Amino acid sequence: MRLYGREQFTKEDIFALSTEPYVHRDFRDHLFDIYDEVSRALHVPARAVMLTGSAFTGKSFVEGRPFAVGESDLDLAVIDRDLFRELLLCSARATKYFRDQTSFLPHSSRPASEVYKSFRSYAFNRGIVRPDLMPDCDARNNILSVSSDLSNKYITIFSKISISVYGDEEYFIAKIKNPGAA
Repeated sequence: MRLYGREQFTKEDIFALSTEPYVHRDFRDHLFDIYDEVSRALHVPARAVMLTGSAFTGKSFVEGRPFAVGESDLDLAVIDRDLFRELLLCSARATKYFRDQTSFLPHSSRPASEVYKSFRSYAFNRGIVRPDLMPDCDARNNILSVSSDLSNKYITIFSKISISVYGDEEYFIAKIKNPGAA
């Protein structure tokens, strides 16, 4: 039993967690292989790896376009408290506990200071660690390497594969219930 937070999920929450993702229809075997590779590489249970984004719903929330084989990306959510904590610790250590932000790298034409703000907002406000926003550290580089290897392996199906790590299921449910939130 949890001491803090929700002790049970609503029927809507359970439906959101148990709904079959859109791309399972055509790529079930590939997805199970991807889940297995992520599970092994990140040392998390395979059940901790889930789909999100257009591969899950069949439609992009940003552009409104339907999922397109070879053009759409695959967003993976890893829901694991221990990995989430490990990534936060790696980030804290790389930045001298967030006092030195020089380890944050510019990203998509945004300066490092903006990347730090985005990292902080995702991690501490939404319970999500996006490795592309993390400071330069081994854990970040490992996850980005796994994403890159999977992207190259499955390029004919997905334009790229990205991995985000969620602190627990409640954060994941909050994200999928409000998909437009960055």
